[in-house]
Amino acid sequence: MSDISEKRSVIEKFHRGVDQSAFILKENPELVFPQVYNRLQWQAEKEEILKEKLEFERSRYKKPWFRLLSKPALQTSALIRTFTGHTASVWARAFSPDGKRIVLGDSSGQVLLLSLENFKIYPPIVTPYQESGELFFHCQYCLKTNKIEESSLGHEVNCSSCGNKHKLNPFLLNLD
Repeated sequence: MSDISEKRSVIEKFHRGVDQSAFILKENPELVFPQVYNRLQWQAEKEEILKEKLEFERSRYKKPWFRLLSKPALQTSALIRTFTGHTASVWARAFSPDGKRIVLGDSSGQVLLLSLENFKIYPPIVTPYQESGELFFHCQYCLKTNKIEESSLGHEVNCSSCGNKHKLNPFLLNLD
């Protein structure tokens, strides 16, 4: 392989690596290099120019990051879905036992339930509270306090200020 075609091959691999991780750019651009490195490190074992470039960039990247130590069984270039809806960093996730839904919790305390079959995003799940004998919940969108009736527990309700739906837990916190 000629020097020019080797360099072209390296550029094409970087392009594919960045393309596969492009959805990260919007929220966390500092994570693009670790993603590209993790995708390309095993190809670099066979191509010296790619290996040199990756190692040079790795030496410049000063933040700690999770580096894959073993090759993933399957890597695809297809980004299946990016879920939106959280306004803060997602800290927790759990799949339903049947694998059809995922629950995501973020650093603001918001919890979202998402369908993996039709990609429906259900209303955020909130826990109402009781204070001075009255029931309330905080809207996850406009952050306003909403007064509710006990019959609303466990059901979907709309915020009285912005109109967005919320799913209320069937239990409440007693602040009295």
